[in-house]
Amino acid sequence: MAVDAVRILAQHIASATAGAGEVVQGVATRLLGDLVAQRLRSRGNEREWQDFTRDPRNNSLVEYLLRQAVEEDEDFRLALADAVRGAKSERPAGTSVRSISIGRDGDAQIGDRGDTYGDHNRVVSGGGSFYEGDVTQHRDGDTYEGDVTHHSPVGRYVVIALVVLALILIVFKAVPAVLGDGGDGLSASSTCQEFLKTDQGTEAQALVDIATSKGLGGFGSPLALPAIRYECSFHPTESLGSVIEQYKGQF
Repeated sequence: MAVDAVRILAQHIASATAGAGEVVQGVATRLLGDLVAQRLRSRGNEREWQDFTRDPRNNSLVEYLLRQAVEEDEDFRLALADAVRGAKSERPAGTSVRSISIGRDGDAQIGDRGDTYGDHNRVVSGGGSFYEGDVTQHRDGDTYEGDVTHHSPVGRYVVIALVVLALILIVFKAVPAVLGDGGDGLSASSTCQEFLKTDQGTEAQALVDIATSKGLGGFGSPLALPAIRYECSFHPTESLGSVIEQYKGQF
């Protein structure tokens, strides 16, 4: 796992060096770089990380430190595994140019998003996300532990979509009940003749739905359906709703 992480980062850094500081890099690869840089920095190994970014061939010490971190920290191992898996499967679209730069003050910018690290915080000014605070660990590509403020437009869009979907479902369930619709298109205004033409399962459901819409209970009783069918057989043109109201409180 540590070997894969170092190999992926070394490839991108080497490409950046060959291309005058530019490299095509996707979100997952940037997150992998962020995770490794943050881990090394938090353990006092910032110099080793800087040496690696200046010359990715000088990777043995970084690889050793990552191996050690994976063995000692289960949470970091899981986070690194997720990041490596994401970077491996990533295929950056288009020809967008990204860069990696390390300042003399130890701050790191990975990608052209304006990602910067200070002593205790990280600010991302592009790429659609913003993280601020004492970021300690990264897991599952979108979850941070520590004092973190996270604003993600994608997350907001998902929440909005779920709310809209919930409202649509509520409307589809509420409107038939308000209008008194029963099964198979039966409603309070349906005639007894129409009611008797449907199967018994549909009739039973229609009774319950229409009675509920009128605030009447008890029509789920096994006695309700035979009684309403009997009444409707003598009054085929009467509305189903009026027949149901006649039996109010009898079941």
